[in-house]
Amino acid sequence: MKISHEVEFLSGPADVRRAIMDYVAGKFPKATDFIIWDQTGTEAKGSKMGASGSLVLSGHGPTRVRLDAKIGFPASLAITKAKIEETLDKAIRDLKKKTP
Repeated sequence: MKISHEVEFLSGPADVRRAIMDYVAGKFPKATDFIIWDQTGTEAKGSKMGASGSLVLSGHGPTRVRLDAKIGFPASLAITKAKIEETLDKAIRDLKKKTP
């Protein structure tokens, strides 16, 4: 299953990146080990157990965040696309409250 999502934040990319990583660390602490940012801090990739994804931050404030993910076997056995989308929507709402 594939997930693609785009969202815009008013904040700059460094603040958005920090907010994303703080959120992940708080909700999914083991996942932080699998997220690798490039040298510019604007692109991240990660993969584990058949799931992979990338984040691209563009702009200088507002910052556009593009998420592309693929959930394959065996990760797809543990979660549904509906649950992923529900969790992603909640994460975006929570992030926008702390980092507009």
